[in-house]
Amino acid sequence: MATPVFYLNVNIVGYDAEIVLNGAPIVQATQAYACIAYPTISEWVVNGTNTLTVAIYDGRELPKPEGEQQAAVVAPAGDMTDEPPRLRVALCRGEMGEVPEDGAEEELIVLEWEPPPEDPNNPLQLPHTVTEQGEASQPWGEWSWERAEPFAPTQETAIELTQFIQSLHAPLTEKNLLPLMDASKPKFDEVAPCYDMAPGDATSRLTSAFREISAPSSWKLAAFDPTQLELRPCCQNRVVEPRTKTGEPVLRQAAPIDGQSWGMPLFIARVDGKLAVVR
Repeated sequence: MATPVFYLNVNIVGYDAEIVLNGAPIVQATQAYACIAYPTISEWVVNGTNTLTVAIYDGRELPKPEGEQQAAVVAPAGDMTDEPPRLRVALCRGEMGEVPEDGAEEELIVLEWEPPPEDPNNPLQLPHTVTEQGEASQPWGEWSWERAEPFAPTQETAIELTQFIQSLHAPLTEKNLLPLMDASKPKFDEVAPCYDMAPGDATSRLTSAFREISAPSSWKLAAFDPTQLELRPCCQNRVVEPRTKTGEPVLRQAAPIDGQSWGMPLFIARVDGKLAVVR
């Protein structure tokens, strides 16, 4: 039997928005570009009811609060921002190695949105969240992040998470990937089978890719500044995404080399009582 693959069919033009599946942030769209994308997200799909959410922060034709002006959006030549705004996102199911014909996708959830008619008595409030739900069946069972203990919103939790992130970041400054790989065992064990790989194959690919990326003598990991750390709760607070206050991954290259830059988003959960990288 072919391995199923779940993906999003994203078609967003003219909006600043973020797509979230089952509480996990997947894609961000900006008014400056047409967001036409097909990210594979099998590792975030659960058995049973799945929730697809889009948070809309701004848009080219959305009304502004009194006294606030529409920000100018400068788009690259040839971009599609002169098209009417649109927002459509679908959770789809396919089979590994097959590309469905356009319009023939198996859509499990479809979320479409357009601004409601202007009503002075009930103005649209931004950010505006739209949600749709649908059923899915996948062969990988319950994920570790599904059964993880929710994080308590305490200072002790923040300190514990910060120390854990530092324990991954410090070795990486010396190009030592091993602590990150060890902490990511739940991630590799779960995600690799989704894409017809063994966990060992996935770790080997990451090791080889990182060795190539970090090979230049000028390569340097961006410094870790706890004062700029944002611990973003995801998946009903069972998962935390650490990032900077400007939205960047905490593990990232300090500066581009030949126009290329590396970054690795982290999603952390408490698995069997221990902090681990689960995605």
